[in-house]
Amino acid sequence: MKKCSITLTMLLLCLCFCTYGQIKDHTDYLENSPLDNGKEIKSSLLSNGETWYLDSSYYYGIYSTDWEVTEIERILSRDEFGNSTLEEVITYNPVLNQWKNTVRVISEYNEDNHLISVIHQEAGSTKEGWVNNYKYTYTYGAEDYLMHKLFQDWDESNGDWLNKWQKEYTYNSMMEVEEELYQEWDIYSHVWVNHTLTLYDVDIIVLEMTRKEWDAESNQWVNYYRVMYDYGQYMMPEEIISQYWYVDSEEWVNFHLSEYEYDDLGYNTLYQYAGWEVNTNEWIYYSRVYFEFNENNREILLVSQVWDADLPNWVNDYQRQRTYNENNQEVNRIGQNWINEHWVNYSQTVYTYENERRTGELYQVWDAEEWGNSSQYLYTFNQPGYRNVAIFQQWDANSEVWINKEKWEDFWNKPASINVFDGQLISLYPNPVNQKLNLKIETEDLPMIIEVYDLSGKLVLKDQLVKTHQQMDVSDLDEGVYLVRIDMVHTAKLIVQH
Repeated sequence: MKKCSITLTMLLLCLCFCTYGQIKDHTDYLENSPLDNGKEIKSSLLSNGETWYLDSSYYYGIYSTDWEVTEIERILSRDEFGNSTLEEVITYNPVLNQWKNTVRVISEYNEDNHLISVIHQEAGSTKEGWVNNYKYTYTYGAEDYLMHKLFQDWDESNGDWLNKWQKEYTYNSMMEVEEELYQEWDIYSHVWVNHTLTLYDVDIIVLEMTRKEWDAESNQWVNYYRVMYDYGQYMMPEEIISQYWYVDSEEWVNFHLSEYEYDDLGYNTLYQYAGWEVNTNEWIYYSRVYFEFNENNREILLVSQVWDADLPNWVNDYQRQRTYNENNQEVNRIGQNWINEHWVNYSQTVYTYENERRTGELYQVWDAEEWGNSSQYLYTFNQPGYRNVAIFQQWDANSEVWINKEKWEDFWNKPASINVFDGQLISLYPNPVNQKLNLKIETEDLPMIIEVYDLSGKLVLKDQLVKTHQQMDVSDLDEGVYLVRIDMVHTAKLIVQH
């Protein structure tokens, strides 16, 4: 028997935000950064009530004996919903004492706040500026459901986007996805070629998923793989069976089985796995995990076991124990391995808190008779309560001291606001601003005159606010600090940073 084969291309767009501490004045590039002026202004974020948004992250490494910033990830612009529309990553080479552009991401959202495109760019190696790398485009249909997703690479030779793959989605009357078509672009014939088709049997929850692959010779879809779900009273899966399609016998053949059990509150207390033995036509169990919970429904014990066919019986493999404080926060986690018929300590994590916020994670390993330090994370928080500094350290057993290894620093803030009248505010964001300044007002009492002055008092820009949300182009202004004045009276500080 021959099993159908399939190759799935999975491309993930990952934007990672790292962070950390104190910037040194080793380049002109950072002289006007939001960290100057005693770190008065720390970010360029849209605020919604008491919600603060992460704006920029600084990553540090150790050079000589002190922290040196090595990478900065920052958001340069946001739209009216607070979505990031322009992000950049720059890296620092301490040997050359030089900053270098690394990655830039440009995102666009429609008027319904749905993501419609993401362009990923990288610094050009042979020319200055940014070079397109790849692009995602999203198309929506009725009631804002995603209908189409397109991935393209940049073709530098032709100066245009080159199709790579696309997905099209079909919905049932309940607007649940029932088909997902995946196609790849043929660069020679310049047409879309079918690749896989995924069918969903859905009734609020997925009952069955079937994947087919395209057979170019017969010009039709051929079964490849399917997953069947069986649910219990909690609408949680109690059994999941996966099967492959065998071409020679034209039948579905079992492959993998997952079984789940729950307590009276719907918490998962057991799951176990089995594989299908073709020769004996039966499920052969090979591993299982069971859980115990405390009165607050927090996990206190996880035990992993494997099936020993020679005994035959379940044999312990690994267990994890958790303990909690009076605030139901985890304070200790111990991992143990099953060796010579008893549990042996392996690893321990100790969590510390201050004002109910986690400030430390200490990792230790068992050394025959006692716990020995391995590594730790230390965290601090800003006034609104957001984590803004994380330090990673490793233990030096010879000198018995902690050695700094890595550090991240996050910067959070609200936009500048101008109290115009009767408590009504005009919000200016991002601040610092790169190109487009957003102005958002809570009143319909328009128009209003907007003026921008430099610190010498010279009027450098003037506009009229005619909508509750409006943008002003400040790309022609030099970097620096400015004063924004509304209706000749109300002022706020603005930082321009290109």
